[in-house]
Amino acid sequence: MLECTKINIDGLDVISDKYFFTLDGLFNNDTDIIMNDLNTDGQRYDHTKIQVKKLVLDGWVTSKDIKDFMKLRQILCNNKLKTFIISIVGLEDLTFQAQIQSWVDGSLGKFSIICSFVLPNPYLYALNSQIIWLKL
Repeated sequence: MLECTKINIDGLDVISDKYFFTLDGLFNNDTDIIMNDLNTDGQRYDHTKIQVKKLVLDGWVTSKDIKDFMKLRQILCNNKLKTFIISIVGLEDLTFQAQIQSWVDGSLGKFSIICSFVLPNPYLYALNSQIIWLKL
């Protein structure tokens, strides 16, 4: 199992003393790339279709301060691409951009949150590398 030690979204660390989140679907490769598929209209030989990647951010705000919840909500619910930086033990820091697709929060007082994101560019990039690595 891969151990994620850091999830940073637009400068906010969501694995800290105030937040605890997990990210699902990061390395899900189910039908991400379709090559040379001539079964549907509009496709041609040597045509490549890359589907968007979908992620789920699941967790809660561990702090009891409503300001921490509102700060997270402000970052996640704005209408722009969010930059994620992920640290996984044994890998270089990975970066990608994603847009929020849905937001569900728990009852007031629990501060539990589930968000789904889509990555228009489904590839993950190594942050500190001399060469750009494309990872699915």
